[in-house]
Amino acid sequence: TSESRYITEDCPFGLTLTTVLGRLVNRPAVLHESGLMICNSMYGRDFVAENDLLKALDLDGMTLEELKVAARTGRLRSRQLSSPAV
Repeated sequence: TSESRYITEDCPFGLTLTTVLGRLVNRPAVLHESGLMICNSMYGRDFVAENDLLKALDLDGMTLEELKVAARTGRLRSRQLSSPAV
């Protein structure tokens, strides 16, 4: 159907992450960005804005080195990322 999760979930959470990471490493994912624009137009939605996880992480305001540190340590700019209770 037109409301397939392959669009409604993968566009905001899969394609959007790929485009942000591509910009972060200076290798834009132009086909992913184009696909997002097409899907935004087809569905009349802003799939990038629907990704609340990336807003919380603020990856656009981060350097690659900061992202590497966050991945290794679980710390994101002097604040602890939440982890499951043990």
